[in-house]
Amino acid sequence: MSEHSSDYLQRLNRLKGAFVDSCGPRGQVIERAYAALQLSDAGSHAESLQCLRDEAHKLAGAAGSFGFQPLSDAARQVELDCSRLLASGLAPGVADKALIDRLLQRMGDARL
Repeated sequence: MSEHSSDYLQRLNRLKGAFVDSCGPRGQVIERAYAALQLSDAGSHAESLQCLRDEAHKLAGAAGSFGFQPLSDAARQVELDCSRLLASGLAPGVADKALIDRLLQRMGDARL
């Protein structure tokens, strides 16, 4: 392995480590939005869904870039689900909440 390749891999591993470290704070943002969603009535859940969608979107891209495909896939599912709910005006159901639970689990797995 060349010195250039080794330096590149070291920098990439530092970035990957920084991403993993960011999963804790990102998870807290998602958990707060999820908690607010559970407490809101059908007419006031849009703000929480938008927050969840935006965080899931960012997470899906970053996780995929660093090779955390199961996390990226889970985040993308939450993003699409939140977009569907926002467009329809429907309140999240049990299946929607299960997607968020799965995302939070995948985030925990990435930190292990």
